[in-house]
Amino acid sequence: MSGDEKQRHRKRWPWIVAILVIAVITVIVSSGKHDRDGVSTRLAAAVAGQETIAVSTGDVHEFVSAAGHLMPIATKTLSFDMPGRITRLKVEEGSRVTAGSVVCELEANSSASLPGDYLRSLQEWVPTPDTGAAEKKLASIRAPFDGVAVSVNASVGSYVTAGQPVITVIDTSSHVVDIEIDEIDLTRVSPGMEATITFDAIPGLKLPGKVDSIAQMAVPKGGIVTIPVRISVDGWHELLKPGLTASVKILSRTLSDVVKIPIRSWIDHEGEPSAIRIEDDIPIFVPLELGLSDGEYTHVLSGLEPGDIIVLDAVAVQEKLRRAAGQDRFITFDVQRIDD
Repeated sequence: MSGDEKQRHRKRWPWIVAILVIAVITVIVSSGKHDRDGVSTRLAAAVAGQETIAVSTGDVHEFVSAAGHLMPIATKTLSFDMPGRITRLKVEEGSRVTAGSVVCELEANSSASLPGDYLRSLQEWVPTPDTGAAEKKLASIRAPFDGVAVSVNASVGSYVTAGQPVITVIDTSSHVVDIEIDEIDLTRVSPGMEATITFDAIPGLKLPGKVDSIAQMAVPKGGIVTIPVRISVDGWHELLKPGLTASVKILSRTLSDVVKIPIRSWIDHEGEPSAIRIEDDIPIFVPLELGLSDGEYTHVLSGLEPGDIIVLDAVAVQEKLRRAAGQDRFITFDVQRIDD
């Protein structure tokens, strides 16, 4: 290439660069407009057929949740104060008992085996009619409260020693669930708060309850600090068993008459919570400021007003948009420098 040709080539280079820059800018602007139009089109297509609702006001609840195990309010293991032979057994496992009813009787054959002070709240000695009181005595065990016999460890004719567990009875008039809440929730829970108890083993069963007590000492475990809380359970169900896993939701507070939307009516769009509002039959993303959420509804602090029409299931729309985005095509430009 001669010197003149090189000179002319150098003079053309700035013009070539300028033309390419203008072309790229034009394509970018056009592409941006096309992309915006494409997004609007895809949004409209994704919203088509979706149910809409009017934004309303109502209550939004705050809950503190934890899990524990169902336990009877009281458990009593019954035994005799002297050795002897079981002569009568009136219960079996699962039998219901009433307070004060005799559940088991024992015969002691020797006066030497009788304790000097054996009359207690749950036992009484009754002389048999055909023997002397000093030679044969009949001891009985009475149920301490209304409940259920959950364990029977003797049978008629068997010999038991003094203090040997014979029958275990639980009080079914009331149950408790002992849970542990995170220390950050301590200020959100107080005695008397209402709670709802559900059970994995019995789907659909919900029992009411209340916060009965909060422990005075926290429990550190592996870097996590929890607070023991006892929940009293109201009601009973025939399938309930001591030890069942129980899930507890404590109603901590309620926000009344606030703007709220279903939890599936908002999504994370471009880094901020947004709803899809319908304006003149056109769907648009509306950024929101959100507050408390109770797992069903979310409090809307700003961005929507009562009566606004929004898409009920924005999550489903977002999934459709993501699938549509996978079909997009992008144009790239590879500008190569022209060497001298």
